[in-house]
Formats: sequence, C-alpha cells, structure tokens
Amino acid sequence: MTSRETRTGADLEAMVELALKRGGYNYKHNALIGRRLGAGRHFVDFLAWDDAGRHYLIACKWQQVGGTAEQKVPFEVISLIHAIVNSPEKKYKRAYIVIGGLGWVWRDFYLRGDLKKYVNYRDIQKGVETYTDYEKWVSILSLEDFVARANKGQL
Repeated sequence: MTSRETRTGADLEAMVELALKRGGYNYKHNALIGRRLGAGRHFVDFLAWDDAGRHYLIACKWQQVGGTAEQKVPFEVISLIHAIVNSPEKKYKRAYIVIGGLGWVWRDFYLRGDLKKYVNYRDIQKGVETYTDYEKWVSILSLEDFVARANKGQL
C-alpha cells in the first residue's frame, strides 16, 4: 500500500502566502479563530487583514487525486459562516476557500456556485426568519482567481 502525498497542500499554501504578501496584506498562518461549531478549535490556513482593518479568513483545499478534500468543502463553508456571523463586532469581513490541484471531480460545481442550491444561512431576528446564500460571506475560488484578487489587494 502506497502512502498518499500530503505535502502538496503546503505548496498551495505557499502560493496563497506569496499572493497575500504581494497584495500588501498582513497575515497569520494557521490562525486560531475560535470554536468550530462548538466541537473543537477552529483554525484557518490564513487570517489576513489589510491596512483598513478588514479581516479575511482563508482555507486552502488541495485535491491532487481523488479523495476527501472536496467532500469537506460544504462543511468548511458552514464553519466559515459560523465564524463570521459569531465573531465579536463582526470582525471578519469575508472568507475564501481556495481550491487547487487537478484531482477535483466537483471543481466546476464549486466554482460555479452550484453549492448555493443546497447551502444557505438561516437567521431568525425578532421572530422573522430569513435565508441568505452562503456567497454573502464565503467565496470558493480557484488558486488562479484567488491569486489574481490578492495580488491586486482586492479581497
């Protein structure tokens, strides 16, 4: 039995880090941002912020061959929404899930935003129930799209 290559995710993170540097963002790698839906500590690959004090959560997902990274994306979306809506003083402006690698079966599904058919945020304020599409808070981007935005300082 051969072992799976797990270091390639670090390569994705290195590319994201370089884009953040070029875009002028401050950042922390492997940042603890709170509790993940009450079940343990929630770390993101990067917590980035700009000079205006806007904070961004960034999760990197690499899929080189068929596997489970793509199955984790919906839960990551849910976890990131939870972090944003429950952050003190609404500290986090937006979250990004950066997907890289060629092993994705559902790559186009995620990048087109088709997940919104199944995942949205339910909020009840003063007895009124509303539903908001996850894309209000979380963007799922290819590595190339993320790098283009970050390099230009346009997160």
